[in-house]
Amino acid sequence: MNANGRDESTRRINRLFALIVLAAIGFTVFLPGLGTKYCDDDFQFVYSEPSRAILYYFSHDNPANSFYRPLQAMFLAGVQSLAGLNTIPIHVTNLILHILLAWLVLLAMMRLGFSLVQSFGGALFMLISQANVHAVSSNDTLSQVGSTLAGVLALYALIRAMNGIFKKGAVKEERTKKNRNVAAHTDLQNSSLVPKDTSPESPLYTSSEKPSASAAETAGSARGSAYGYYILSVVLFAISLIFKETAVSFLLITAVMLFSARWIHKLPRGNTALLRAAVLLLPYIAVTLSYLFVRSQVVTSRAAFGSNPYNFHIGFNIARNLALLFTAAASPISTVTLYTAAKTGHAAGFSIYITVAAIFVVPTICGLARLRKNKAVLLAFAFSILALFPAFLLNHVSELYVYNAMPFIALLVGAGFGLFAERSDVKLEKTIAVAVAIVVGASNIGAIASKTSLMWENGERAQVIITQLKHTIKTHPQCSCLYLVNPQCEMVEYSIFTYNGFHIVKNSLQYIKESTNREDLDIEIITSSEYANLDKSLLKNCVFLTTTSCRGAGVKTLNE
Repeated sequence: MNANGRDESTRRINRLFALIVLAAIGFTVFLPGLGTKYCDDDFQFVYSEPSRAILYYFSHDNPANSFYRPLQAMFLAGVQSLAGLNTIPIHVTNLILHILLAWLVLLAMMRLGFSLVQSFGGALFMLISQANVHAVSSNDTLSQVGSTLAGVLALYALIRAMNGIFKKGAVKEERTKKNRNVAAHTDLQNSSLVPKDTSPESPLYTSSEKPSASAAETAGSARGSAYGYYILSVVLFAISLIFKETAVSFLLITAVMLFSARWIHKLPRGNTALLRAAVLLLPYIAVTLSYLFVRSQVVTSRAAFGSNPYNFHIGFNIARNLALLFTAAASPISTVTLYTAAKTGHAAGFSIYITVAAIFVVPTICGLARLRKNKAVLLAFAFSILALFPAFLLNHVSELYVYNAMPFIALLVGAGFGLFAERSDVKLEKTIAVAVAIVVGASNIGAIASKTSLMWENGERAQVIITQLKHTIKTHPQCSCLYLVNPQCEMVEYSIFTYNGFHIVKNSLQYIKESTNREDLDIEIITSSEYANLDKSLLKNCVFLTTTSCRGAGVKTLNE
């Protein structure tokens, strides 16, 4: 084996070792969340006949929501048909995809020329950021994790393709230019103004008359593999879209990447590179239009501008949403803790949390400032914003959406903080950088433990409440309606992590009716004030229930 072969073998072993390390860390950190039971939105993907639903939602609407996510529906239906409501297969799959995405960040950064410290730092941030808990530990978010992984893989394949396609184009342009020179030289010779000497020793000799075999072979080889990567990129982009509609953001990222080719590869000025980029973009546009057409035929609801939380709006909401999403991504403190402190007016606590975040963010920005001319950093910054399209146009955003941008944010964090740590000339600065990295890592891991614990408790509480509701329905066969009265609560609710009263089962009501064979039953969640204003004499066949406390699992009757 020659030196090149040994080097390549060593690189493969190192990459495999990095994957094993990331997998060990990932499973250790997210282990507490494995097996979290269904609650709230998860029940939108619970099927009464799962075996019949495996392919059903490729061509049919899901009445429980307005999404077109057939790959997730197929996977969940398959799991339910084999393992019922056991969620361990779901969480293990999510976690494996997440680990692979972190590994992809490492590989991409190494290929882009970043150091091992920067690359592993970026991968580690991608792996253990507390902002990823919603995506990784939920039961209905395979669509998000799968879409982001497929989308980033599509970009990675496109980078490999561009290296061959645009360099091959540059070689072609150079060859054309040389051929023009040869033609001009021939005309001069024919005019007898110069001697007709074309020997290799002559200063008029040009090698373009006999192209270099090695150059031709290299160009041909690059062209073959480049177009293979290009086709793979288009296919992966299509898979990303079928996973989740927010993958449309990768079309914008792809467009920016292609039209930046001349700048990235330092190609000669001219319209050739732009024209080639436009042609290469066409299949991605065709895939997007095809997807949107199929989606419009299957899903009845349409994206629209309006005041609904999931409607679009152009205004201050864009800046607010971007600020919230990037805060969630950058914070080493649990977003549940941050939101609760801000909502309850706990200024001192909120200030402490922001200070801890700043200790990490400021060195990262300092490192990025030194890389302000690095093309990969500049593009990653642009892509981290584009990856949040169209989510940042919504009236309301969830931290789940930030997952789409996390690979690019991880690159920025790894590049910036890693450079800050490596370039610190003073021993004290290096010690501080290492200490900050340890504190931030520990904080993120602690936040993951806290958030997965909340999700676990929610799943347990939801199952207890659902069991009691089923029992109530079976013991009151004569009832025609069931009112679930939420107690008056002052406790802060945040995303999928903290619920008050019956909000934790609001999306399981159809499942409850189907599993008790009482689809004729009306079940409604109301507030305690709405309950007080009801005329109970007109609702004699109704049962009124409430929870024993704001976040208790006990259920009691209110019927007088």
